[in-house]
Amino acid sequence: MIKNLLIVVLIGLFIAGAYFFYTPLTKREETVTWQEIETKEVVQPKLETKQIVIGTKEYKINLTQTEEDRKKGLAIFDSLPANEGMLFSFDQEDYYVFWMKDMKFNIDIIFLDQDKKVLEVFESVKAEPGVQDMDLKTYSSKLKSQFIIELKEGETRKNGIKPGNAVLF
Repeated sequence: MIKNLLIVVLIGLFIAGAYFFYTPLTKREETVTWQEIETKEVVQPKLETKQIVIGTKEYKINLTQTEEDRKKGLAIFDSLPANEGMLFSFDQEDYYVFWMKDMKFNIDIIFLDQDKKVLEVFESVKAEPGVQDMDLKTYSSKLKSQFIIELKEGETRKNGIKPGNAVLF
C-alpha cells in the first residue's frame, strides 16, 4: 500500500514538474523568419494629412495637431517617403527651435514666415542616435517663422527649394 502511494506521489510530482518546466516554453515570444520580415508591411502611425505645393512639387504632409505631436515630430516614424513630410504650424511668428531627438533618419527642415514664404532651409540634418538631449544640435531660423516643414533628406536640393519660394497650403 505504501509502495502504491509512493508511486502515485512520484507520478504526481513528475507531472507537476513537467508542467512547470514546459509552460514557459509554450509562452515564449513569437519568432519571425527573415522572409516574413521582408514581406510584412511596415505600419506607420496615422496623423491627419494635407497636400501642399512647393514650386511644382506636391507633398503629402502630416499635420501636428497637439503639443505632443510637435514634441515627437517625425520621430514617431521609422522612415519617410520622398513625397511626404510634416508641417508644424504655430499661432504666431517667433524663433522656434528644432532638434533631432529620437530621430531614425535624416531630414531637410524648411522655415516659413506667416505668408508661407521660405525663410531658411537646413539641408541634410543628421539623426543623432545615442546623443544626450543637452548635446543635440538645434536648428532655428535667423528670422521669426510661423510654419516649419520637415521633408525627407535631399528633397530641398532635388526640387530647388530655397528662401523666397512660396508654399501653398
